[in-house]
Amino acid sequence: MSEKEINKIFAARLKELLSKKNMTYKEFAEKLDLKPSTISMWNSGRSLPRTEIIVKIAEYFKVLPSYLIGWDTVSDEEIGEVFYNDMQKPITTAAYFDRNEYTEEELDEIRQFAEFVKNRRKNEKKN
Repeated sequence: MSEKEINKIFAARLKELLSKKNMTYKEFAEKLDLKPSTISMWNSGRSLPRTEIIVKIAEYFKVLPSYLIGWDTVSDEEIGEVFYNDMQKPITTAAYFDRNEYTEEELDEIRQFAEFVKNRRKNEKKN
């Protein structure tokens, strides 16, 4: 993946995450103690933040840094939604996975993680 492609993906994902929080670039810049012009450069795809800033942004939005730069195709939230939606249907979670791929204990861990993600999302909405 070229640097230009990474910049474009980062810009798109940053816009999406800001939109989900109904946050402007200026508000976001203030939260992370950055200049709005810096955010604008990222938004235009002309530059990419330093690694430590990408990590800071990922922590703020509760996503993985690899998602921000396009190494992961789905966010943690989207993964949680898949597991959560499957858990709402009887037996679907176990049916969703190849039984040879996971043990019953591993499937229980997956269900617990999905519940954790769901609860984390509920707590974020309260704040």
